[in-house]
Amino acid sequence: MKTMQTTTRFAGALVIATGMMAGFAMDAEAASATDVETRSVAVRYADLDLNKDAGARTLYQRLRNATREACGTSDPRDLRSRAAVRECRAAALTDAVTRLGNERVAALHRVNGRLPADASRRIAAR
Repeated sequence: MKTMQTTTRFAGALVIATGMMAGFAMDAEAASATDVETRSVAVRYADLDLNKDAGARTLYQRLRNATREACGTSDPRDLRSRAAVRECRAAALTDAVTRLGNERVAALHRVNGRLPADASRRIAAR
């Protein structure tokens, strides 16, 4: 019984990991492996009932907030920096939603236009 509780608590956390280029102004071809910074943020959701719309909405908002934390911010005057942060957030959120494998959260992500149709088929097939 104790093992089951530990597993449930562990399953109630998702880690958002991002890889950001250390110098936003660099071209992707010019960046070396040492120029990529990886950040991760744990998102807990054991307190939510993902079988209900309210729980899925709350988790989706937590995931969005975590991508902001993981990807950071940019200088609003630097268009490359803004684009890099925007891409980081979109990729991290899509990855987290896909790995989660919850259809309600995936549906919210699709409504926001951020999850490709083929990814939703992979989630439904699980």
